[in-house]
Amino acid sequence: MPEVSIIVPVYNSSKYLDELFQNLLNQTFQDIEIICVDDGSQDNSAEIIKKYTGSDDRIKYIFQNNQGAGAARNTGVAVSTGKYLICIDSDDVYEKTMIEILYNKAKETDSDIVICKFKQIDIKSGKISHNLGVNNKYLPCTNVFSRKDTENIFQVTNPGTCNKLYKAEFVKRNNLKFSTTRCSNDIAFVLKAISAADKITHTDAELCTYKYMNSESISSKRTNYSYQSFIAYKEIYSFLKEKNLADELKDTYIKAVCASIVYGLSLFPVNAKHIETLKEFLSNEPFNEFSNKDLKILFNLKNLKNKYVKYRFLSTVTFGLNKTINHKKKSVGITINNFEKIIDVKN
Repeated sequence: MPEVSIIVPVYNSSKYLDELFQNLLNQTFQDIEIICVDDGSQDNSAEIIKKYTGSDDRIKYIFQNNQGAGAARNTGVAVSTGKYLICIDSDDVYEKTMIEILYNKAKETDSDIVICKFKQIDIKSGKISHNLGVNNKYLPCTNVFSRKDTENIFQVTNPGTCNKLYKAEFVKRNNLKFSTTRCSNDIAFVLKAISAADKITHTDAELCTYKYMNSESISSKRTNYSYQSFIAYKEIYSFLKEKNLADELKDTYIKAVCASIVYGLSLFPVNAKHIETLKEFLSNEPFNEFSNKDLKILFNLKNLKNKYVKYRFLSTVTFGLNKTINHKKKSVGITINNFEKIIDVKN
């Protein structure tokens, strides 16, 4: 039985797999299994994976008809045999010390979840952002913590899973599943886990690089599936009620939902499906207690408009030469337009 199971959903990932296996097979921690779940790839991903399985028996290959990354991750978790597990993406980059650092931290603290920091590279602009994944502002003073140590447990980390190692027994005991939606399939898994964990710890080490807006990734197709984040947050609230945590974690849940809405509205223009789903979502608890006035305060549209004016001014005085400012202006402009479409959804 390996100590750590590494679960990788694969869909038309052939151009990334050689680098991925170099990252994983050369990890400084070697007691691992690598479970590659081929989600109906139509390129030569299967051939590449099988080439590696022939030379290293730690690599497992599973094929399933295309169901999405969430379903592929669930398949991998179900067959995993490690004491710990981590679910990563095939197109990102991982430091060779990643598993060792996370595993040692988990053993040292007996934590259910260990979180590391990561950096993000925007494939289009080349911009690199550092020290993501752990929000020091909301971290409790204790090295090991849980929801009992902070009022903002959902704000401590990002709702992605690639920078988190989980105790396998904890995942299976709480029946944690990834959503089977085409987008936002990791939000429910991560926030359910964060809410249920008795022991969480983190490391400041940046151990992976997330490739943002990779044209082949689901994140680049978010405009078609942006409404599915509401499905994830419904799942989370049902889980909180089931665990009798809804009242305790209501405020941090609301903050997480609002942050998710702002994030989604800053990427692409919303479509009718997004607005329709948001209306239905806000009609349920705990948002059924809210008025439009409450929502306007939460979403702070005035602050967004002030930012938009600022970025328009800066891009004008730099004659449009500053790509970062122009990008921010465009993003805030999209957000404002989207908010103006949805701000009266409670009516």
